[in-house]
Formats: sequence, C-alpha cells, structure tokens
Amino acid sequence: MGKVLGIDFGLRRIGVAVSDPERRYAFGRPTITVSDWRQAIEKIAALCREEEVARIVVGWPRPLSGGVSQPGGELDDFIQALREACQKPVTREDERLSSQLADQYMRERPGKQKKGTRDELAAREILQSYLDRHNHGTHGRA
Repeated sequence: MGKVLGIDFGLRRIGVAVSDPERRYAFGRPTITVSDWRQAIEKIAALCREEEVARIVVGWPRPLSGGVSQPGGELDDFIQALREACQKPVTREDERLSSQLADQYMRERPGKQKKGTRDELAAREILQSYLDRHNHGTHGRA
C-alpha cells in the first residue's frame, strides 16, 4: 500500500504530514519554510523517498458554500511540479476548515508555539480527512 504524504500548500511555508504504512493515522512533520515554493519540491521529493510514500495529497481550497474555487496558477504549478519530481500520484483534498481546526488545536494547548505549527497541523488535518474517507471512517485520529 505505502504511506501517503499530506501537504498544506503555502507560498512561504508548506505544512507536511505522513501516514503510517497502513494509512490509518496522519503524523505531522516539520514545516518546510522557503522563499519560493519551487525550493520545496526537492525537499518533498527527498521526504517521499525517505518515507517510502506511494501517494501525495494536497489541500485544495474550496469555499464553505461547497462550490468550486480557483486557487490560481501557483497551486496548479506546484501540483504539476510534485508529480514530475516525485513520480507519484497527486490527489487534491478539500482543505476547508483545516487551518481553523489547527488554530483551535493550538488555542487548546497553551505554551510556546512556532510559526510552522499551524501549517503542520493543517497538513495533518488534510491528510487525516483523506485517510478517514478512504478507510470509511473506521479509524480515529492520531
């Protein structure tokens, strides 16, 4: 089966999460901080090799109304670059509320928080949502 890599795309910070081999749970990885998202592609490709990733899931912004939004060319270009560099299938996953859930999680756990924590948590939410849907909701959250 292989692990799944989850990504919360940003122009400067890219949140990352990886599943367990059975694809039940999402685990956050350190946020990738770059001055241009193109710099992150090789880091993500290396992570795919290191973690033996079989599929990549990228958060896709959709309005709360449920319609389809067009996030612009940057995200499309990023996804295409991922496909080429990693040679893995890339799936878009609805990321509605992932950042809000990450913010809620951080509010509930006081203490020093790093800038990238929100992105990492959002990536974990995106990936866990994908895993839960494909496991028919039979597994809980990590």
